[in-house]
Amino acid sequence: MSAGRAAAEDGGTNPETGIALPAEPRCVHEARQFVDHAAAACGFEESARFDIQLATSEAVSNAIVHGGSSSRGTIWISAVQEEDMLTFSVADSGTFVVHVDAEDPLAESGRGLAFMARVMDEVCIASGDDGTLVRFSKRLP
Repeated sequence: MSAGRAAAEDGGTNPETGIALPAEPRCVHEARQFVDHAAAACGFEESARFDIQLATSEAVSNAIVHGGSSSRGTIWISAVQEEDMLTFSVADSGTFVVHVDAEDPLAESGRGLAFMARVMDEVCIASGDDGTLVRFSKRLP
């Protein structure tokens, strides 16, 4: 992935855009704006765009906490229209281990992935030595 904004278009029907941000809490707002712009361009209504922004906040916050301490300290966000879905990816160079504290339902962390799964149509996470990738998709209106 490249730093900054990049765009490629397939006849205007399959836009792909990406942005690289520092792994800092102040950048969550810019990430939300980026995905909102992509969702609006694909015709999503305000309520669906809000859900996408919330899922993005969770994915970017996880990337900051779990991937932000790496030497690269960058989070990459992309939006790709694939057939009947708009898919967002949030990638970082850290590792993420899913932890669920079943004993404490009021814990302040550990519920974000379940939340993302409730507001999005698909959520996938892959983590390895080279980083973590969170993909989440919403069916096109």
